[in-house]
Amino acid sequence: MNLKTLCFIPCCGAKRPGAAHKSEQELWFEKMGIDTALFLKGRKEMANSIKSNMPTKALDLYTGNFYQPLDKKIINREINSGNLRVYIISAGYGLVDANELIHDYDAQMKSKTARMWRDYGLVGIIARVIQTLRPDQVFGFFSGYSYWNPASSNYRYFFRKP
Repeated sequence: MNLKTLCFIPCCGAKRPGAAHKSEQELWFEKMGIDTALFLKGRKEMANSIKSNMPTKALDLYTGNFYQPLDKKIINREINSGNLRVYIISAGYGLVDANELIHDYDAQMKSKTARMWRDYGLVGIIARVIQTLRPDQVFGFFSGYSYWNPASSNYRYFFRKP
């Protein structure tokens, strides 16, 4: 079955850690031919921003304005049916699958953090996900400014054409 829709959505500062999930978590990025050493180096650099020891499913962790109107039951049903994949562009983790277990963290995708993820190849990771999954449709919902300013860098920059 072909994937119908792939969505990239932003993280947010409002988070609510939930109950710890117990599962054998698949490392999605290892199966996509992503440079895991560089990707994991970025995640390790951000480890100092982790605030809790309790992992929460990424889609459930974020609670900001973007996430409040989402019907997570429908999203989960579509993910489970194979029609939808959702990835969250995360300041703390780079890119996370909606079902990936992550910890609450205190970081924003701007300035030093945004430049770090840019330098660690976030664009290439996102491109690799698209190339590997080959969805019928790709949607990206990004926040920030439409220009790149090193003093206030943010992740919309990653998705502009040169």
